[in-house]
Amino acid sequence: MNQKLHASFKSDHPQIAYIPSSGDPGREYYHNQLNYYKQLGVGDLLLLDITEDLDEEIMGRAMQCDAIHLSGGNPITFRDNLRRTGTDSLLVEYYRRGGTLIGVSGGAVQLGRSTALFDIFQQGLSSASQNWNELGTLNLVPFEFLPHYNRWSGSFRKSVEEYTEKTDALVYAADDGSGIIIQDEALNFIGSIKRIHKGVTEQMVNQK
Repeated sequence: MNQKLHASFKSDHPQIAYIPSSGDPGREYYHNQLNYYKQLGVGDLLLLDITEDLDEEIMGRAMQCDAIHLSGGNPITFRDNLRRTGTDSLLVEYYRRGGTLIGVSGGAVQLGRSTALFDIFQQGLSSASQNWNELGTLNLVPFEFLPHYNRWSGSFRKSVEEYTEKTDALVYAADDGSGIIIQDEALNFIGSIKRIHKGVTEQMVNQK
């Protein structure tokens, strides 16, 4: 994943914007992510704190970055913060202009159709099946993403299968350390990825 990410940057010294899902007052998560990107040749991260109102100047700077990184965290809280600050519209425009979006865990969920899978966890299958549209995310890709698949219980996985039957949702689920790279609408599976649709789970072919 690291090699493919580094290869996707168009600059030798890429500029990346970092959006945490919620507050990071001590900047602990920011500095952890900064140390990660320094290994890939990134000198600094532009922080967009969506727990506060963002001004046009910092949003304009984010639009010029080589990539925008969406952190992990509670997907539903993240969604609400993006909408409240108008950052959701910025991300859609950035992506449509050809920008690179990087999502980790709850951040990756934002790129898909809905946060309903996490409503299953919090409120149950009935709530998620009825409210998936109200829980909509950026809808940049035609599926929903489920991170940490290897950690979820068997009963939750069964509920996800039932959810795809009830809503006709397409779900891609990734084990820890795995991911999906999307380029020109083609999906490149890294590590262990499952496809869940119409109640059926299948293992996807790993592309190293």
